Amino acid sequence: MSAKSTKEFLLDMGFTGAKIEKAISACGDNVEQAMEWLLSHADDEDSSKQLSENASTEAKSSDEVAIDEPMVEDKNEPPVDEDKKESPMDEDKKESPMDEDKKESPMDEDKKDGDDEDDESVAKSIKCDEFGMPRYDDEILYLKDLEAKLKERRKEKEEEERKEAIEREKKRIQMSREIADTKRRVQEEEMKRAAMERRREKMEDKMARERVKEQIERDRQARKEMFGGGSATKSPETSIATTGSVASSAISVPIQKKEYDTARLQIRLPSGTPLVQEFKAKESLSAVRLWVGLNRKDKDPPPQSFHFSTTFPRKTFSDEDMDKPLNILGLVPSAVLVVTDI
Repeated sequence: MSAKSTKEFLLDMGFTGAKIEKAISACGDNVEQAMEWLLSHADDEDSSKQLSENASTEAKSSDEVAIDEPMVEDKNEPPVDEDKKESPMDEDKKESPMDEDKKESPMDEDKKDGDDEDDESVAKSIKCDEFGMPRYDDEILYLKDLEAKLKERRKEKEEEERKEAIEREKKRIQMSREIADTKRRVQEEEMKRAAMERRREKMEDKMARERVKEQIERDRQARKEMFGGGSATKSPETSIATTGSVASSAISVPIQKKEYDTARLQIRLPSGTPLVQEFKAKESLSAVRLWVGLNRKDKDPPPQSFHFSTTFPRKTFSDEDMDKPLNILGLVPSAVLVVTDI
């Protein structure tokens, strides 16, 4: 707000021009500070008015005293001609130019009436608050405008906060969906790997069973040949000779058993996750148990109480088997151990 508009605003509120100039020079171009200054210095103005009124009253009283005192004739004054003395009627008839100027015309009377009406309208426009201080329509309108602007800004801020909350909720929902999708994909991958591992283990078990069956069939065939399971058309001498040759060959050529230095073990955890590790054939089963307890990640913390078992042949290892080496327990060259938590 400029200085001119501030002055006009204060003039409309009923302050005098001199006081407004002092307030603007003291407080600057600020309506609120100027109003506070004017209200705080209102007593100064009243005291100055009171002093001026007292001075005018004293002047009037001195004039009245001078009029009331009797005229003392000066003996040194020359006598005055009585003919030249003016009567009171002549004095009334005689008028000065100032008296002529003071005469009011009809237009002046109309103007005076209009000023009275303006004063009445200004007085009506003035309102007082609960403390008896005057409140003006312009100030009320100004404050209402400020209040409306504050309400509008508050609404805009609330709308912005609401939109930001909606955006945050959308981002949170999207992030939750992405996390859920990632977990689902990881679980699907783990399930696929577990299924492939189970299929591979089944295939290995099946191949192991086939090998055992073939070995049993070969042993059975060898026993048949060894104990006379040959053709009936052969003569006793031929069969005896054949039996003797088979027996001599069996005695002379003993079965050579291959020795393995390592054991490749596949440890299947309760969650289906496999652990594969190679151990020395002379290591005990307790070393395998210690390694599993340190490397399993399916549970946190990993349980330390569990036991091993095999599916084919089905066997559960006891605490006494923990001190036995792997080659004695039949886990060489490879085997599948199933972990069962206790």
